[in-house]
Amino acid sequence: MLLVRMSDSANMRIECVHAAHLCYALVQGSHQVVNLLRIHNDGTAAVHAIEVHVSLSGGLAGELAAPCVMRVDTIAASAWHEFADVPLALRVDALANITERQVASLLIQVRSGDALLAREERSVALLAYNEWPGSSAPHALLASFVLPNHPAIAPVLSSAGARLMAATGSASLDA
Repeated sequence: MLLVRMSDSANMRIECVHAAHLCYALVQGSHQVVNLLRIHNDGTAAVHAIEVHVSLSGGLAGELAAPCVMRVDTIAASAWHEFADVPLALRVDALANITERQVASLLIQVRSGDALLAREERSVALLAYNEWPGSSAPHALLASFVLPNHPAIAPVLSSAGARLMAATGSASLDA
């Protein structure tokens, strides 16, 4: 599931489409946290030397990605700039060690020099490393949760073999 929200601050506006939740399997599958980021200049003058800072932190994991800074020379009056790719480098090790659902904070700041032009903070659910993100996740992600060598499988196979033996005279699970 993706969240779309806008933030107004002075004459700058942030429009962001981002993941509602993250888990280890999604990150391993190269899914992006931020799918679209637009910075709107609703003012009557151009804004120059713009820096857009994006960070993701929170929960017990602390900083989940190295902060990302993107630069734009100018956004004309009544215009916008779109970032189709926000290169937020996630700490995969931090996501691999999450054992319970937590909440992270996606922070977006738009600056020009020392001036803060716009700021938006969004919540992103961090799922446990083994938690299925639900029907909104890509179907191919399901394979990431198959654990054929998990210790819990042996008793299931043993029970199935015993049932096959009783029903067919052979405990073989091979076709």
